[in-house]
Amino acid sequence: MSDAWDKLSVAALLGTERQPYTSQLLLSGIGGEASSEAQLLADAATLSLQRNAGRLPEAAEGSLQTIILCPEDSLPMATDSLHLRQLVQGQPGDGPLKEWLELCQQASKRVHITCLPDTLNYGRNNVDARPYISAVLGERGHWLASFNQDWYWVRDTVLADALRDALDTSSWDESIKEQLRNLVTTRASAPERALSFIETIWSDAKADARLALMNVLEDNLSQIDEPFLEAALDDSSKRVRARAAELLMRLSQSRLNKRMTARLPDILSLEQRRGNWVMQLTPIPELTNDLKRDGLNDETRSQGGKKASYTQQVLERVPLEHITAHFEQDPNTLIDAAVRNKDWTALMLTAWFKRAVLEDNKAWAQIFMANWDKLGKFLPNYALASLFGMVVPPDEQDAVLLKRVNKASSPLYKQTELVTLLGVHKGSWSPELTRKVLEHFNDDLASIKKHSPYFQQLYGEYAQHMRPQTLQKYLQTVTLPLDAANWLDNLLATMRDVADIRYAIHEEFGLL
Repeated sequence: MSDAWDKLSVAALLGTERQPYTSQLLLSGIGGEASSEAQLLADAATLSLQRNAGRLPEAAEGSLQTIILCPEDSLPMATDSLHLRQLVQGQPGDGPLKEWLELCQQASKRVHITCLPDTLNYGRNNVDARPYISAVLGERGHWLASFNQDWYWVRDTVLADALRDALDTSSWDESIKEQLRNLVTTRASAPERALSFIETIWSDAKADARLALMNVLEDNLSQIDEPFLEAALDDSSKRVRARAAELLMRLSQSRLNKRMTARLPDILSLEQRRGNWVMQLTPIPELTNDLKRDGLNDETRSQGGKKASYTQQVLERVPLEHITAHFEQDPNTLIDAAVRNKDWTALMLTAWFKRAVLEDNKAWAQIFMANWDKLGKFLPNYALASLFGMVVPPDEQDAVLLKRVNKASSPLYKQTELVTLLGVHKGSWSPELTRKVLEHFNDDLASIKKHSPYFQQLYGEYAQHMRPQTLQKYLQTVTLPLDAANWLDNLLATMRDVADIRYAIHEEFGLL
């Protein structure tokens, strides 16, 4: 058959006028010995069928069972809901989807199989949602993701993106790669063993792989990692050195933090003026090699220029307990002393604020929150509001906000501090808090004379946290002014869509 196909191919390429063609087949589609285009085409069709007849599919690697069979799922499926399909297609926002995913996990359920492709596609394009999605995919979802390269992010939630990239570009043999795939799990259960393995392969790893391995250490970080991280400050990669410094900052007893603490007397001093403490600051004049090694960079972070930037970076590396111990003063006194410095207040407060967040230091966070009115001149409102979750336990946040809303005057959307705090409270609001905020919303509607994009955005976001039953009842009774603009209609339509879909979510998980 090969010889016949070759002769047919030559005749087809040259043309039957230049290369006479005679059928080589015992069973010819046309018959006779005449050379013709019709004879060539008939033989081409016959030979093509012969060449493909009986062809077997290419053999896949591994056993048939490994490739085809999906592990059994122990978790029951959630309902095949229309609202979940809407959510993973981006309607009407990320808030309700996150709520559905969290409730699904709390109910120990998994995504319905018919919703898996859309859910996996959503995770491909929305990095922040991946951990929530991965937790409710079930065995079938993780198995399905292995067949589509666009869904490899599912593996990344277990392995981490950077580590996946390191595996793909490295020259390690398969045995080491398999150990790397188990590294994240090992780090969670046996951090010392994971660190020992990282040290073993460190010298053979490329820069990207070393950075990936460094990221693994963030989980279960402890003082046992300090010698390794200290040595990594001398790594040839700038990114690896910077990451090592970031992790050392989290260890209050690290040598890096102690070196920064030793610089404190040269930077800060307390003076008494008219019976009050005032914090004085002397900027660091230059970026020395020692400071570079400890992770400082030339990035200008403040209006004070590079010297101010170096100084702020050093202060961010000093544990707050060392600051209070050095000055023998409580945090409240130190913050007041910083406010009395007219030149460097923002720099000091910003550094201490970042350090409080890094340490999850509730004592300092409470003081920042309690002095919002005074410190709001130097720190952004959203930054101060971000401390709310540190200071107030989740089960008390609703009551704290309700008390504030009860005392607030209208228009509510102009109460900057309260509005910011309501936005930070990401849980589902109680009926009482929802009703009280809607009372302000009703009053605000009557006072608005022109389009307010901020007002529209604000209440569009609030709808994602209001109790859906309460919001639905309100929307059935609300009346707009006769001269209401289209944007108000659009806002109410958005709130109605969010309320309806969240009602369906609450109904599905038995929360009504």
